[in-house]
Amino acid sequence: MKTRIVSGLILIGITALCFLKGNNFLLGFLYITSLAATHELLMMSPFNHNKKVIALSYLVLHINFFYLLKHTPLPLYLLSLYNCIGIIFILLSCIELQKKNHLLPHLTGLYFRIFNISIIMPTFIFLIQNTSSGLQELLLISIIIIICDSMAYFIGKSIGKRPLTIISPKKTIEGSLYGSLTSLICGCILLYTVNTLTIGTILLTLAIIILSQIGDLTISLLKRRYNIKDSSKLIPGHGGILDRLDSFSLCIPFYFIIKFYFNIGFF
Repeated sequence: MKTRIVSGLILIGITALCFLKGNNFLLGFLYITSLAATHELLMMSPFNHNKKVIALSYLVLHINFFYLLKHTPLPLYLLSLYNCIGIIFILLSCIELQKKNHLLPHLTGLYFRIFNISIIMPTFIFLIQNTSSGLQELLLISIIIIICDSMAYFIGKSIGKRPLTIISPKKTIEGSLYGSLTSLICGCILLYTVNTLTIGTILLTLAIIILSQIGDLTISLLKRRYNIKDSSKLIPGHGGILDRLDSFSLCIPFYFIIKFYFNIGFF
């Protein structure tokens, strides 16, 4: 547990530094994160020795990633469409990966996930560069997710007894509920301190908490399908980049759409 806490604090520090530095620091950080997540995804898949699939995967990632960056800011409707497709692809990949002994569904599911990875990072940059409060919004989303994830882990490990789902037997109902409640309370306190606490922002916080846990379960489903514990051992006590990115995979596209189309945001 000590290793998990120390490595978590280091990771938070590096992430915060890159976001505060902005520009090339942020771009480099997000690019490396995308590459690492894609690499982990490939290594855990049945195609980890297939050079053609690996090469095509990196090509898909780079084309999508740099197309979005080059054309930033994209028209709002186009980036929103990308994010909607990203959410749908996450859910479809879970369906595809359950089809046993067929490589085509696994390949489809793999590219669905890579597409999602490649749109999250440019959306981060769009929020920061094109809204006056983008950095604060992403920071608040991150705090909500981290608190929920951390409390669910610690409470589940100490008093959790009832499994939340067969997808991830170590996750417990008690951990999920306590994590959600703690995160919601902390989120409301933070929103109150910046004078943006409304019914809309409370519901938005709750939606992010729920989606972060669903995103977490999609990666758990992937790992269970391939019979592995962590996506990699890159972050001691936490696993890999995918294990940390999972909670953001649905939250960031969802928040983007809600903010720019329904004018509901934290700031």
